[in-house]
Amino acid sequence: MKRSGRNRASTAAVEVSFAVVSTSYASMVTGAFSCTKLDEKFNGDLTPDQVSGSGSSVSALLSATYATMQVTYQDQSNWLAMQEMTTDELVGPTRGPDWDDNGVWRVLHAHAWDADNLHIRECFDQMNATSFAATDLLQYSPSAQQAAEARFLRAYSMFNLLDGWDQVPYRDPGESVVIPSRVRKGTEALTYIMGQLTDSIIPVIAATPVYQANRDAAKFLLMKCYLNKGVIANRATPTFDNGDMAKVISLADEIIGTGKYPLATNYFDNFAPNNENIGSEDIWTFHRIAGQGTGGTGKFVSGSLEGSTTDIAGEFSNMIVAQRNYQSNAQMISTQKAITQTVIDMAR
Repeated sequence: MKRSGRNRASTAAVEVSFAVVSTSYASMVTGAFSCTKLDEKFNGDLTPDQVSGSGSSVSALLSATYATMQVTYQDQSNWLAMQEMTTDELVGPTRGPDWDDNGVWRVLHAHAWDADNLHIRECFDQMNATSFAATDLLQYSPSAQQAAEARFLRAYSMFNLLDGWDQVPYRDPGESVVIPSRVRKGTEALTYIMGQLTDSIIPVIAATPVYQANRDAAKFLLMKCYLNKGVIANRATPTFDNGDMAKVISLADEIIGTGKYPLATNYFDNFAPNNENIGSEDIWTFHRIAGQGTGGTGKFVSGSLEGSTTDIAGEFSNMIVAQRNYQSNAQMISTQKAITQTVIDMAR
């Protein structure tokens, strides 16, 4: 009995000792963290002064914005497929029992897609990437021409988003990417796009070569806005205002009246790799330089934009400025959560 009592006393002493140690350790941990000031520093962010201080930096961002459009409009599995595969205008090739890549194009043709359709999601994401890149550039004090080009690229992407999905996510220049974007729909979105074209793009943008965003391309996009205005307002039972149709005709006459776009003797010159020189009907193409990009160039009228002027090796980092900002912010949030969780675990 005495022996057992000594054991109980020893055990009690150990428990008291452990409790003291545990309390001291908890105090030390609490004190250590309570004395630490955790300042969030988004080191991945670029300030407007860092970019706008050099004209070449803004030029690189603009080139990168053009580059974001390459896959969207060059790769046949993106916007072309959304427009053509969903109709009878384009049918996927047959390879024995494997019709159109295990049926992925048949899904589009039969209108049997769902919210998880990879091609539709990627196309939507890529158009939004262009819209965001163009918007983000505007915070870095671009020249009037650079701003007009960026606004045109954004307007073009926004119009296609509106046409395909009837919703256009948007942010203001410099707005935090952690905050959810806002969305314009229907007539509200079209009114914004048309306002940008008439007020901030067409009066400012120069009559640049066809491989840059230019005034005639902007007029053509405005013409499409007027042409589709009735459909955007009511897709089920559209009506078309005579005044809008008169605007379509007037804008088309202005473009044709420049005399720069005569019918080509060889129609396929418009799609040649050097179509900027021999494609007389092209209003807007992407500049193709040997060794950069893939494929030939397409024309604005068909919505097919090809190769890019971007030096992929030299400007790749510029192309992902926006993504890097977001990743840095997300990483800081994840680090803060990890620290908080560690404190909670140690206190348990």
